Amino acid sequence: MYRQYFSAQQNRRRAFTLVELIVALALFAIVAGSVLTFILFINKFGDESEKQADRTYALTAIRAETDYWFSYFDRSDFSVTVAADGSAVAVSATGEHYTLSFTEESDRNVLLFTYPTESGRGTLNEAENRCEMRIDASPFTGVRFYAEGSGQSSVSSQFRFTVRMRVTQQTFACEILEEEAES
Repeated sequence: MYRQYFSAQQNRRRAFTLVELIVALALFAIVAGSVLTFILFINKFGDESEKQADRTYALTAIRAETDYWFSYFDRSDFSVTVAADGSAVAVSATGEHYTLSFTEESDRNVLLFTYPTESGRGTLNEAENRCEMRIDASPFTGVRFYAEGSGQSSVSSQFRFTVRMRVTQQTFACEILEEEAES
């Protein structure tokens, strides 16, 4: 009889009670909720990091190409003028006209740099007898150029850099416009 009682006690202890099952399910739900929240946070963080990387890459490419474009035309035989709204810069000499402009192409923003065909920079546009270099500026909403000392000032929430031309002794400022960050 003692064996039967002991055996019955063992069988009872092996099974879960309803309270233990509810507690286990509650703990599992808490852990699952925490893991799901963590996964969603990491996914959002990854998306933001990717946007930041795209933005930094575009800004670096714009800066490098802008420096090159201005230095290419830094000669006394070219005159550099900025459009009234600052969205384009034009370089002209006898019979030659090249631009740096902000345009929208196929639902994305692009900075278009044009060079003489002999520069070999970018893609050849035979119809207009020039080379074109396109920089993807889709993370930004606009670009504004102005000559230093023109009285125009920069807004602190915009990226700004200056380009100094050594030969012609001109300095231009560039603002990279962005949408206001959502709060």
